[in-house]
Parts: sequence; C-alpha cells; structure tokens
Amino acid sequence: MSLEILTQPTEEPVDVSEAKRHLRLAAGEDVQIALLIEAARERCEREIDRAIMSTEFRFTRRGWGGISIELPKPPLISVSEVKYIDTGEAEQTLTVTTEYTADTTATPGRIWLVKGQSWPSISSDAAHPIQITYRGGYASADVVPSAIKQAIMLYVGHYHENREQVTVGGSGAELPKAATDLLAAFKWGNEVFV
Repeated sequence: MSLEILTQPTEEPVDVSEAKRHLRLAAGEDVQIALLIEAARERCEREIDRAIMSTEFRFTRRGWGGISIELPKPPLISVSEVKYIDTGEAEQTLTVTTEYTADTTATPGRIWLVKGQSWPSISSDAAHPIQITYRGGYASADVVPSAIKQAIMLYVGHYHENREQVTVGGSGAELPKAATDLLAAFKWGNEVFV
C-alpha cells in the first residue's frame, strides 16, 4: 500500500485575516502567517490522519480485498478513477456505476463492487497493481468543522509565539493541549492497508 499526494490543497481552512485577529495583529506578517497556517493544518492532518482541505491522492494496493475498499484520509469527496494492471500486464480502468460505486457519505469513504460484479484478476508481477485516484478532505473552508479551525488557530498562535526552539531550564514550550483536545473527536486511522 502506498498513498501519494498528487495535488495539494488550493486554499486553507483559516485565512490570514482570521489568524491575525486570533493573534491580535493589526498589520504585517501576512506571508509568515500564511506559512504558519499551512504548517498548523499539516500538523492537524497528521494528528487526526485525515485530509482537512480538498487534496488529490493516488492510493495503490497489492490486492482487491473484499467487496469494498476503504480510502485513507477521509472525508472522501470523489473518486476520479480506478485502474489496475491485468494478468497480461496491461493497464485497465474500471467503469464507475457499472463495475464500482463510490460511497462519499461513510467515514472512511469507500469504493464498492457493484452487485453481481467481481473484481478483475490482477497481475501477480506488479508491486501495486491497483491504483485509485480520488479527492479527500472538506470541499471548502466553509464546511471544515469549527473545532478543527480552532485547533489550527491554536497551533498558529503557538508557532507564532515560539518561532525558534527554546529550552529554558530543561523544558521547551509545549504544544497547546486544547488543540489536541479539539482534534480528539476527529482522529482517524493508523490503519494498515493491503
């Protein structure tokens, strides 16, 4: 199994003006604040094992498994293609609605084999003969849960106040526990995929 980011998010869940209000900054530092927002979002994504903003992924697998395949980094927005290497070593593409369907309402999202169909035979020589390309995350900043946005702003505040690693008397600045608490309900993952 491998998961690769094909396209990074084009927007952040918190904009610079929101973060500056949170930090009580009147002007300046926009570029730095934007970088801190991105770093905070990435930190939250690692902590909850989800995509926060719409991100395009390529998920590769060695086998089909059961009648459905869970897609990492929920929530699932859409599946753009399911490809596989057949036993003749040729690349093939499955047809949505005829051979599989995508469930974007479940967490995690899944692709399901259509009733009456079976997964095609795949190459035994290819390292990862199945390749699924999809978008995960929230479709826009407007639908990102407020607890995640607040956690991001807490991390932005922490990173802004602690721009360099500082150790005083043997202890460094701790990450905000409130951010971890806010994210706890959204934790997902650390699954092992075949």
